[in-house]
Amino acid sequence: TYKTSNTKCVKNKRVLHQHSSPVTLAIGDGANDVAMLREAGVGVAMVGKEGREAFLASDFAIGKFGYLSRLVLLHGRWIDRRINLLLSFTLYKSFLYFILDVLYVTYCGFSATSAFDGTVSSMYGLITSPASLALGLFHQDLSAKTILDHPELYEEGFKIIDFSWFRSFVWRAILQSLVIFTFSVAFARSITLVSEERAMQIGFDGLRTIFATLAIFTINVDSFFQTSFWCLPIIYGFICSISAWAIYVVVTEQYLIDFSPSLFGNELDDLSTSKNAWILFLCVPIINAIPEFVYINY
Repeated sequence: TYKTSNTKCVKNKRVLHQHSSPVTLAIGDGANDVAMLREAGVGVAMVGKEGREAFLASDFAIGKFGYLSRLVLLHGRWIDRRINLLLSFTLYKSFLYFILDVLYVTYCGFSATSAFDGTVSSMYGLITSPASLALGLFHQDLSAKTILDHPELYEEGFKIIDFSWFRSFVWRAILQSLVIFTFSVAFARSITLVSEERAMQIGFDGLRTIFATLAIFTINVDSFFQTSFWCLPIIYGFICSISAWAIYVVVTEQYLIDFSPSLFGNELDDLSTSKNAWILFLCVPIINAIPEFVYINY
């Protein structure tokens, strides 16, 4: 390390960016460091007696220089893993929705019939977001002690040049959508819903309800296996996602059925009281989670 003027630091950083794309980190504690902190990829301010100018111009602020290793090695790794997980999990949800829709359109003879109602499609991302956001904010793949005891773990993120993690999510979405579609269609064709007033085969609206319920349940169960660090926000994210779907179904069925009669049709009450339907809702997400469970533990 060496000490040089802030103007020279800014010039050196610009020269580096002309020939390569490094991520530079600058540390300063006074007003004379503002230009350097703003020019750097990551600006870290030392909070001291020289005013708040550096603090206001920085990305992060620390009270002691000794905190820098914890900021870079620990939180730098966690943030990198959280961003990767959030992006991959978001794309995984989209792939699951897309592939399930393609399978259903193919099953219907390319009749342009969607596997999801328009209102469900609009709310799909919102309903499934609490679990993925909780992972993106609070996920910890390794404990703080382990990371600080082994600084070389920080370099792993820079050595990953392929998309193996992303590919695993894509294949998972393909397999899970196939399981959801197969079990849902088989259930709809073999089970007769019996109520006090009538006995009926599951129709188009009921099948779409099953698709949406199984997709949302599967996504939330899958989120359980993406982290080994359990804290209240992650648990609350899972509960909020399931609760949001339940509230949405109840509110829509009670108050918006006239506005969108094709959403659940007349089969929602029959599905909610069917033991076979609840067995399906519980078993399919568990079946989809088995490959991930085996991969993690064995």
